[in-house]
Amino acid sequence: MEWNLESFDSSLGNCLFTCQQQDWISLDSHLDLVVKKSHISLRSIVLDCPCLQNIYSLFRLINDHYGDKKDECYYHILCNIFRLLRNCCAGCSANLELIEGHSDLLFLSGDWLSVNSCHLNLDQSEEKTNKLDAIKCLLQFYANITAGPESEKRPIRKFIFQVLNCKSDPWLIVNPDDSLVKVASAVIYHCLLDNEVLNQFISNESHVASLINGLLLKSFDDLSEWSLFIVELLLGQNINFKSIIDQSKSHLNILDVIWKMVTEDNDNRCRIRIKENNINILVNLLKEKLLMLSQDEVRNWTTDEVTFIARLISIVCEISCNETYQSPSLDDDNLFRNTIGALKRIHFLHKAKALRDRESNQNSEQNGGNLATLKKDLVRLVSNLAHNRPNLQLIASQIDAIPLILDLHSFDMNNPFIREWATYATRNLLFNCNENMEIARGLKDLNLTTDSDLMDRLNLNLVDGKLVPKKSPEQE
Repeated sequence: MEWNLESFDSSLGNCLFTCQQQDWISLDSHLDLVVKKSHISLRSIVLDCPCLQNIYSLFRLINDHYGDKKDECYYHILCNIFRLLRNCCAGCSANLELIEGHSDLLFLSGDWLSVNSCHLNLDQSEEKTNKLDAIKCLLQFYANITAGPESEKRPIRKFIFQVLNCKSDPWLIVNPDDSLVKVASAVIYHCLLDNEVLNQFISNESHVASLINGLLLKSFDDLSEWSLFIVELLLGQNINFKSIIDQSKSHLNILDVIWKMVTEDNDNRCRIRIKENNINILVNLLKEKLLMLSQDEVRNWTTDEVTFIARLISIVCEISCNETYQSPSLDDDNLFRNTIGALKRIHFLHKAKALRDRESNQNSEQNGGNLATLKKDLVRLVSNLAHNRPNLQLIASQIDAIPLILDLHSFDMNNPFIREWATYATRNLLFNCNENMEIARGLKDLNLTTDSDLMDRLNLNLVDGKLVPKKSPEQE
């Protein structure tokens, strides 16, 4: 049978008659057949107002007269109605315009979603699986109707976004059902492509933080592409990024998304998409962490803490090597000083580790091993920051950065390619800088110059150019 508007409308009329008889089993079977037969042809059928009105009437009658007990049959019938609407929207702009203009249908679908998605995660009923299927079909309809070019302003996006944002389980993104989260994220992304929706949304800091944190609850590798698209879109706006970082339960996931963005921008040789104020917050956060590393007493840094700092360093390294991006935050004297200070402290600690094993507890040993893996990226950051920045080259001459970098021209199994990055750093520190070249020429060996405060905190002495642990009073 070749399906056209007339045959489709006739089938809907039969469904309406069966619905009025409240023969739900027959209605379910009939609708199931209509969906299967019209799956392909609906994409090429242009609906008219009476046909769409029949779909709306069918939806309303089922919702009003099915009864209090919502069983498998009820949700399966609605699944098929939502599938019909979804298929009508697929690639047919005329049907999109017609459905967008049917406010009664849209309001009814929004009310149904609000009621049936309320406290969905707490639902322990036998029909939860069938309810989830119906919700997903409705969201697929929403995804189709909100899709379109970014520049196209469409009121439907604002309406659908308000529907998703006004529930007890915001946006349906905190749910163990991955397919539900995926389609909900697609709808959210399509809605945020409307500038009016986006600007109104980012003005509410708590909503932005809630959305980002909800999307990033899963591990980075398990995130859907739609979740990544949303977070990338928001990071390109003026948002209160610091409060999001402070409140987030998924710090590493946020940094993973940022790292992915900046590396892609560098690979494509384009300007960084992240808004500059968000980059400044990242740089300031890195400065704080590096200051803690350079000044803090030796303690047991957890693996997560070290990983967080490592991600921050990697991100700022990628940002600082982007040829199309220059930010005053990268010229900051304190960022450079803190980087050298942290590198110096970690290098001292790592270099003396073997000598201090007998006097150190297990926590210190693990700490040294974890922190030691930061050295390569710190050297890379020194190299990037010193490139074409004469003011930072001069600071390097004042804080013993030259002998420090030269002492890192050696193989380190914890830091692959550290020799190569040390070579780049040496080149950038010495380039057109007579002061630093004179320091390099005057060095008799490549041992670090003394930093008495740091060595006192590490309980070390410099004897004949070598670091050795201080003797205890009993040993003396």
